[in-house]
Amino acid sequence: MKVEDAFAEIKDFLELRPIRHHPDPRVKAHVTVWVIAYLIEGLLEKALEQLAPLKVV
Repeated sequence: MKVEDAFAEIKDFLELRPIRHHPDPRVKAHVTVWVIAYLIEGLLEKALEQLAPLKVV
């Protein structure tokens, strides 16, 4: 469920709209941006936890 919540949050933040599912470089770019953003969010959470050991929501 965490992955689905993160996907929805990132899509809302980036104001992404549904995409057509066909082989297109834009689809690969969409997924790449999402994965990188999710990775950065996780890294920031870990860095913030080390600075202030509070639960990041």
